[in-house]
Amino acid sequence: FIGGIEFEDERISFEDVPKMSPTLPFNQIPVLEVDGEVVSQSTAILRYAGILSGLYPTTDMLAAFRVDGVFTLIDEMYNCPEWRASTKEQDSVKLEKMREALAKGVITTTLSSLEKLVAQYNAPYAIGAGLTVADLAVYTVVLNLTSGKPGIPSTITDPYQNLQRVFNLVKTHPKVVEWNAAHE
Repeated sequence: FIGGIEFEDERISFEDVPKMSPTLPFNQIPVLEVDGEVVSQSTAILRYAGILSGLYPTTDMLAAFRVDGVFTLIDEMYNCPEWRASTKEQDSVKLEKMREALAKGVITTTLSSLEKLVAQYNAPYAIGAGLTVADLAVYTVVLNLTSGKPGIPSTITDPYQNLQRVFNLVKTHPKVVEWNAAHE
């Protein structure tokens, strides 16, 4: 959407995911169907869409390396054993305690690393002067972590000025404003 690529946005309810899971690659969402082929993994999907839309560097390999560095840091957080276990926890009290531990541990470590990474480029966006899919990844992680999940303080990203700057640049992008208005 942000890169001008047409697509059909099909939302799956939380309740329907277990029923659909056996039919999906890796038994999970998100998925993208391209010419009848169903592909999975959010980072791979984001990279693919980024290449099509010009938001993933294809000629500047150092810039591509920087984007992948952002992707990898975020992916490591979401795929650490503690985070994965929290996504399966059904007991709300245990879940809140798990998230509190995540907030004090891997989330803070990841945010600090992302902050340092973005700061070193000394640019308005995550990896440079222009919008890339790395900025969309930072936006999404900040949005997710500040959404008010029990156990994760909604202010957890406040100390990270560079991440906040990137978040606000993406949040105020006309296409993001349009998307958010249509999906409230």
